[in-house]
Amino acid sequence: MFEDDKIHALSIDTSIFDAYGKDLNGIQFSLLKKILRKYSVSLVISDVVWREIRKHLLLELQIKKKKFDSNILGLCHFVGGDAKEVEALKIRMEKMPSEKEHCEKILRDFLESSGGELLKASDLVELDKIIDDYFEGNSPFQVKGDKKNEFPDAIALNSIRTWSEKTKKNILLISRDDDWVSFCARHDSSQRLYVLKNLESVTEMLIVPDEDTEAEIQKYQNDLANKNSYLFKEIVDHIEMFDWDAHVSVTSSPGTSVRIHGVFAEHIDFTEVKPIKPIELDPLNLSVNVVAKIKFDVFYEIMAQEGEVDSVLEEFNSATFYRELPIRVTIEKIEPHLWVQIFPGPLPIRFVRPEIK
Repeated sequence: MFEDDKIHALSIDTSIFDAYGKDLNGIQFSLLKKILRKYSVSLVISDVVWREIRKHLLLELQIKKKKFDSNILGLCHFVGGDAKEVEALKIRMEKMPSEKEHCEKILRDFLESSGGELLKASDLVELDKIIDDYFEGNSPFQVKGDKKNEFPDAIALNSIRTWSEKTKKNILLISRDDDWVSFCARHDSSQRLYVLKNLESVTEMLIVPDEDTEAEIQKYQNDLANKNSYLFKEIVDHIEMFDWDAHVSVTSSPGTSVRIHGVFAEHIDFTEVKPIKPIELDPLNLSVNVVAKIKFDVFYEIMAQEGEVDSVLEEFNSATFYRELPIRVTIEKIEPHLWVQIFPGPLPIRFVRPEIK
């Protein structure tokens, strides 16, 4: 795709940022920058998408800061510290940049290191086209549902399409959003817009495993099917201990709200999903992407919203839902040791009484 000069630029949307842990310094985004340099491909991002990414990143930093503030005493006690150490940590945290300043630095550093260019919507968007698509129900506007929510996508996509046409550059969009996929399909005749749903499809181009590495990967694939293997147990332990509650977003039927009392990974399976893919390789470590199919149990109450007072509509109950999620595993070759990273992105749960989706 890149080697035959078919793609000249690349773009991501907020769904990709969320899906990879909201971490622009993470491995997948680092590999993405290597791809850009290797194939001399430009990174362009709609300013609308960039604002959404900024909003999501700032919220993530604020949540983490709040957790650190509330858990710092407990953490210090857990490791055998004393009150002086707690006070010293608090002083250090007070001297740190604000969450907003930290957010802006992360964004600024990513743009500088990637050579990214922001596409200004006001210079590129033709408002009449967006209005026509809105009333005709064309992608990214849904025929049903609240089409107003799709305006940011419409502005971003039309900015990218116009930029592509003006510069005569083909662009690869990486997005998990079905509206982005359908928009590219609708404009397929232009032969300018291409779309993929994950970063691995791009970053895998950096990895060409030799026979020994292929054999290692096959061994790990077999280990994932063995519940008694070290690899299986380590990954499952990380999944079960992960703070899933922090990643849940809930919607419910009109006139109701939902209180979540806990989200737990109860069953993990690796055999029904995609095979292991290598994502980084060096003499000491092999990093692979594993997809896990996870059964979650969620404990909740459904409340009826009556004016300013909520009443219990459905008392403490539980339900089950399934998700397929990427797990990054770095395997140390000399000593068997694992580093496991989980990239859940948002876990949307929709309560439609009496079912959960």
